[in-house]
Amino acid sequence: GGKMDSYLSVELGDCLGDAAQAYPMADPDYTTDALVYPIERKRGFAVEIPKYAETEEDDTPISAIRASRISFANLLTTGKTTDAEAVALLGEPVKEVFLDEDAAFDALLEPGRSLYYELEGNVLQLHFDEDALLSCVILRDAMPESLY
Repeated sequence: GGKMDSYLSVELGDCLGDAAQAYPMADPDYTTDALVYPIERKRGFAVEIPKYAETEEDDTPISAIRASRISFANLLTTGKTTDAEAVALLGEPVKEVFLDEDAAFDALLEPGRSLYYELEGNVLQLHFDEDALLSCVILRDAMPESLY
C-alpha cells in the first residue's frame, strides 16, 4: 500500500503527529495546497498534509510522501531514470502535467513534467526535470484536485 518501500516507516493516512514522533521534521514549506514537512534525518524525504485540513496539524492524516533521493529496485532512480524509461516500465500515465518556473516553484519541484499513475488506490507522481531525468517521486492518497 501507501508507503515508500523500506526507506521510511511512515504511511499515507498516518497522523502527522505520530510520524513526527518517529522522525524529527523541519518547519514546513508550502505548496499551493499542502504543507510539506522535510524529514530531518532522511535527506530528500518529506511528508505532506493538506493546507486547509479541518483538523489540528498533528491530527491531520498524511496525504503524500515525497522522495527526491531514491532508487526503487534500481528501476526508478532519481537523477538517472529518464521519462522514456519510466513510461517503458510503467506504461502510459493517466495524467501528464508540464510545470513552468512558476508552477514548479508553487509545487516545490523543478521545472519539468510530472507523470501520474494510479497504483493500488493511491497515485504515484513521477516528476522529471528539464533534462527528462527523474527528480522527485511522490506517493499521494489521491490525484491532486487541481488536475480534475
